Amino acid sequence: MLLQPLPAPQWNVQQNCNRIAENTVRKSEPILTRVKPAITEIPLNGVPPKYIKPTQNNLSSDNSTKILLITVGLPAHGKSYVSQKLASYFNWIGTKSQVFDMSEFRRAKSSPALDEKSIESNHPRNELLEVILEWFKRDGDLAVLDGSNNTRQAREAILQVIKSHKSIVRVKPIFIEIPSNPELLQSNIAKMALSPTYANFDEDKIVLDVLAKIDKCGRVYEPVEPELRYIKLAGSNVESNRITGHIPTKAFRYLGNLQLQVQPVYLIRHGQSEYNIDERIGGNPGLTSKGLEFANRLSQFMANTFENPSEFVVWTSTMKRAIQTSENINCTEHFRWRALEEIETGICDGMTYEDIKHQMPEEHQARSADKLNYRYPGGESYADLILRLEPVIVALERRTCPVVLVAHQAVLRCIYAYFNPQKSRSDVPFIDFPSSCVVKVVPAPYKTKEERFYL
Repeated sequence: MLLQPLPAPQWNVQQNCNRIAENTVRKSEPILTRVKPAITEIPLNGVPPKYIKPTQNNLSSDNSTKILLITVGLPAHGKSYVSQKLASYFNWIGTKSQVFDMSEFRRAKSSPALDEKSIESNHPRNELLEVILEWFKRDGDLAVLDGSNNTRQAREAILQVIKSHKSIVRVKPIFIEIPSNPELLQSNIAKMALSPTYANFDEDKIVLDVLAKIDKCGRVYEPVEPELRYIKLAGSNVESNRITGHIPTKAFRYLGNLQLQVQPVYLIRHGQSEYNIDERIGGNPGLTSKGLEFANRLSQFMANTFENPSEFVVWTSTMKRAIQTSENINCTEHFRWRALEEIETGICDGMTYEDIKHQMPEEHQARSADKLNYRYPGGESYADLILRLEPVIVALERRTCPVVLVAHQAVLRCIYAYFNPQKSRSDVPFIDFPSSCVVKVVPAPYKTKEERFYL
């Protein structure tokens, strides 16, 4: 639903209001500009997020229908990684999601290894489906059933359980098939050491056990039937069948950009700006001498990290302080995203939080009560900012090389939360993202790896 811009308040803020109007036009322009060696524009679809009413779930057009994504594939082929990325993505954008891991559930119940062709009513798979359906009945929106589900009989058993409960909860099942990819198998087996299944295994035993499971599952594997709803990850291509609805379409788009060969992302907050000294928010100030010193240390750090300037890319916002922080990094390609600009503070631009507290006590109270959804008058909320950053996240998942991303505190809070699923949406405004620090994140199947380098 589109809303009209908020009316101007009674106090004299004409200069700020004029700047807001200019910003609204500017942020509607194409978002990404390639600085060197050529110029490339990648537009963001839609209207500026400040005109979208924030809701608890911006995706659910029909809250009575739940979405169940069911993985299909051999062991060590990326099912758990894909499952966790899907849940993280949808939770981040406001759809309550959860992964239900068949292996963990079976291990907790001390059940024997699954017989893929078993359709007994007390089969652990059916018990887990009952758990999922109960979760749906409470408040869940999207569940991911992470398991092999490699045979027609197994999939028919899943559909039968869903059908038997359709009078209580409506569920749309979609199968996510991940075919064999020999190029990723070795690295995927190495990552299996992070799985709770192999907590007490040495490396050689992990390899032997995984290969034995692949052989066993491969003997009974049957591709997903053409009459079912499915999304199939086939190398660089993604196939789909009977995918309709906003959330399923969003899942298809996300999976179409997701790379199973992960790359690190280096998150950096811009150096100290002139506004930082006075603790003012917003604006487009340049760096102080201290901020410029950090920029020099950052460029040297990146030169020591990457031997070849063409093996990574630099992404920044279009704001002066971010550009000054990153412009000396020796890299072949620099990209400037309007979507990475700091949260829009509206008529509060240039003020300190103390100014807001004393001059606008109602705004201060509203922000304190709900920092995630609070929107600055004429500006944005954190919920708005997440929507604005969604195309950036999709582009990050599509990348095939490391990205050095220099941005702003609110923006980095949102992006950091995406890569750290243990951080909920409500945690986002309170994340303490460090200054003068490079935060390296590497997505992994069971836990994002993180390193911090203070410069």
